[in-house]
Amino acid sequence: MGGDPRSLKRRKVKPLRNQQLSKIQTSSCDQEPIHIPGSIQPHGLLLIADSQSGRVCGGAGDLEGRLSDSWLGSDLSGLLSRPVPPMTEIAATGSSTPVVLGPVEGRHDIFLASMHRSGNWLLVELEPQDQEIVPAHTVLAELERAETVFEGEQELTALSDRAAREFRRLTGYGRVMIYQFLEDGTGTVIAEARDSELHSFLNHRFPASDIPRQARELYVRNRVRVIPDALYSPAAIRGDAPALAEVDLSDCALRSVSPVHLAYLANMKVRASASVSIVKDGKLWGLVACHDMEAKAIPLGTRLAARNLAGSFSRQVSAMEDTQFYRERLAQRNAQESILRDLGSSQDLASLLSRSGSMLRKALNADGLIVVHGDKDIFTDGHTPPVQKIARLISWASESSPLTTAHTDRLPELLPEFEEHRNIASGIVYARIDIDKPMHFIWLRAEQLQRVEWAGNPHKSDATGPSSALTPRGSFDAWTETVRGRSHPWTRGQIETATRISKSVGEAHQHLRTRALNSDLTLALRDNQILLQQKDDVLLEANHRIQNSLALVGAFLRMQLRSSDDRPAAEIISEAQRRINAIGLVHRRLHQPDSAQRVDLARYLQELVEDMMQTGDDNWSDVVSLDLFPVDVASGTAVGVGLIINELVTNVQKYAYAGSPGPVTITLRPAGDGFKLTVDDRGRGKDGDTRGGGFGTAIMKAMVQRIEATISEKDNRPGLSTTVVAGTGAIGLENPLADG
Repeated sequence: MGGDPRSLKRRKVKPLRNQQLSKIQTSSCDQEPIHIPGSIQPHGLLLIADSQSGRVCGGAGDLEGRLSDSWLGSDLSGLLSRPVPPMTEIAATGSSTPVVLGPVEGRHDIFLASMHRSGNWLLVELEPQDQEIVPAHTVLAELERAETVFEGEQELTALSDRAAREFRRLTGYGRVMIYQFLEDGTGTVIAEARDSELHSFLNHRFPASDIPRQARELYVRNRVRVIPDALYSPAAIRGDAPALAEVDLSDCALRSVSPVHLAYLANMKVRASASVSIVKDGKLWGLVACHDMEAKAIPLGTRLAARNLAGSFSRQVSAMEDTQFYRERLAQRNAQESILRDLGSSQDLASLLSRSGSMLRKALNADGLIVVHGDKDIFTDGHTPPVQKIARLISWASESSPLTTAHTDRLPELLPEFEEHRNIASGIVYARIDIDKPMHFIWLRAEQLQRVEWAGNPHKSDATGPSSALTPRGSFDAWTETVRGRSHPWTRGQIETATRISKSVGEAHQHLRTRALNSDLTLALRDNQILLQQKDDVLLEANHRIQNSLALVGAFLRMQLRSSDDRPAAEIISEAQRRINAIGLVHRRLHQPDSAQRVDLARYLQELVEDMMQTGDDNWSDVVSLDLFPVDVASGTAVGVGLIINELVTNVQKYAYAGSPGPVTITLRPAGDGFKLTVDDRGRGKDGDTRGGGFGTAIMKAMVQRIEATISEKDNRPGLSTTVVAGTGAIGLENPLADG
């Protein structure tokens, strides 16, 4: 499918060490504006038209001799003798896929025209069709066959070897290499297909400076670049618009390349070159690098086929890496499950790590493991640096990554103070989890000596002339270097495993802490239950004795009441008996089988009033009304309120109606965080009241004070209304009789 255009003369290649380097004015390849060279390679033609008017404002190449004398200022469609697609069909800068317009007849050649957009310009490239056009179905069949072959390979080396042969078959170049970029920016040739007489670069390493940063960016954007003849003289852009000097040619196949790169090819004794980008997950994974010792061009159709073939290769690499990652993850998961089973039998973090530390280390094929919990608890397994250096490792990991993980296989390059420890700490994987205290996990690998065969000495400068001029390397002879301070690289699966293991250990530690806390809590609850049971037993015994004592006192009072002929004394004894009954009722309510240490005040008052009515005149039961809402209070509060109600009801019976029965209403309502208790009668009222000043009144005032309540009276006319209002303090009062 490849071939040499008739316009390219066969000349022996000569080094260009001093021929074109004088054109370079910058001192850094990374700063060279290779996307705006202002010229093209002369084997084709370039037309630049205004995107709005379609007027041709500039161009490059021998337009007068090969296309038309009056090209400048012409209408683009008229000059090409074919309509130009609408602007909406032409992608803006950023897409390297051109719109193919078809053949255009020149003065002596037939050109294949393609178009793309660059800012406000339409760029039309005209490439001579000097080769036989291969039918599309043939190209598609070849691509499908190659993709099938790729899918049959299960290992990267075999896949790359097959790809090198397929790309050489497609393009016809004398040497085709599969070039992979490494993490440090250097590249290595992992596969090669070549003529037997050509020099081999297989397994040779190339320094990162051979392909500058902006060149790598262009490789991602414009995935195929061809130099048919490295000895060309650039064809400058001409036109009537000053802005043409800065037109972006990033997507142009004809774009002129850096003189440094042309000299680089000449030093390799390469006449023709082509590069096809291998892009994986949006990043430049590698290149298909094609070389020939004689001039060679490949047409647009072949370039598009090469681009698609590179995409197939990239997809197969991704599939192989995913499969390898899955297998590795499965193996790591099995190891992790074994670790977790061991973790489950541990009693604390120390025993957990002492039992499973070696297994944790081996899960990542590491030579050493460090676990730091908090500031002082440090566990190590295998070969580790001194304890005083561990804090520096943690600090470096925290600074090098905003995430909770970090890794490298060249720690001494990043931390020079670890150069002396490279035999145990050249590679590191770090993971952190935040639980009760931060827990840091550090896996370490020892130095693994590497012998790297470079294509030329990467440390030797070949500069000639002024220090401000750029010069490419002049020698590509094999140069072997022993690399120290680097470990075997960590795989993606191992890094993920480090994260999962650290989380699992942290969760196991939390589980152990929770289990210990639950055990302590269970013991505390059991002890508390025992104490509560003992307290209940004591209270029941005390209540039994109190009930007996109250019953005995009540019996003595009844005997005294029956034997007394003194009426005033009998009334005093009767009041004392009622007060004792009020206290005894509370104790009975508190110590029933379903009782608690709190009392429903409404139920207690109802039983108390009913008991009071049964010990007096039966007619009072018919005139006493109760309107009570449930209010939950402490037992001490209930005793106090009971004594208050006893005094208020007794006063009504004695004074409101002169001893005769009369209407009495007792109301209980919640009030804020407390309650409101009201006793109303329709008797003599305040004016005829002779109560107050006696022992009962003193008791009532004392109880009101003890339960932190207020008491007030209002003349109902007729009758009297007495209200007791208690706040939050009364709700939780335990013993209102504690201080006398």
